[in-house]
Amino acid sequence: MLYSQLGTKPIAERWIELRGLLPKYRASTRGLFRVIKDYLPPDFRAQGYDSTRGVLFQAQYTGPVSVVRLTEDGNCWMSNTQLELEAMVNPLDMAKGRVLTSGLGLGFFAFLAARKPEVESITVVEREQDVIDLVWPQIRYAKSPFPLTKLSVVHQSLEEFVTTTRESFDFIFLDIWQSTLGPLRSALKARKLVSSIVAPGGQCILWLQELIDRVLDKLPKEPTTQTSNPGPMEPCLVCSKTLRADYAGLCMDCSDSLRISELYLRRDDGDNQSTDSTWWE
Repeated sequence: MLYSQLGTKPIAERWIELRGLLPKYRASTRGLFRVIKDYLPPDFRAQGYDSTRGVLFQAQYTGPVSVVRLTEDGNCWMSNTQLELEAMVNPLDMAKGRVLTSGLGLGFFAFLAARKPEVESITVVEREQDVIDLVWPQIRYAKSPFPLTKLSVVHQSLEEFVTTTRESFDFIFLDIWQSTLGPLRSALKARKLVSSIVAPGGQCILWLQELIDRVLDKLPKEPTTQTSNPGPMEPCLVCSKTLRADYAGLCMDCSDSLRISELYLRRDDGDNQSTDSTWWE
């Protein structure tokens, strides 16, 4: 099956292979959104991802490497860097039947999933009309050896689409977050939102699903005592930082961003805190 062997290849090869399948984008602007084409400088460092282990790491690009980015008012929403494409390795392998994805971004997932014979149709839900105007023509009418007629786009928020559609889907891939911590904060809420439109036997997968599963499995389910001073430790469950204080397996930055510092820590000063095991909702 197409994409089924990607996970067995080295990380760099997976990225290079998927990059090579993407359409050729044109630099353009629509409202606050821009498609930008430029180069990463030599020895550029950025967050990378290993989907086989659900682990983030620091990736170094030997460069210069060509890159395409979708930005909103200067803030990047999507790019063809290693993390973005690696996060699609398993969803691409799993996609079949009637597929739904939200949001559009640069259209990587929709374009690549359309190559699969097992995929009957792909519906993309995107709330920003400017993104649709900017990106959709570049993927829907791209030069391609496979039919793109199975692709369609809907201008709605995901919430609006779920409440108005009469369709159900065999596979749903949600990629609506700008930061790597976004899906962790709302994993169960996102799944619950689309649960009514998942067909019997269907699946819903979130962006960075492997990371979500690993972190939620390892985080404590009840208060714990924090006694360590900052120093070398096991990698943070999310960002893999090793020089840190310990917050139930997280560094301070990730625990603060996830708003769970006080939920999981029973401090030695006697200020005991209760925990809510469904913090990620």
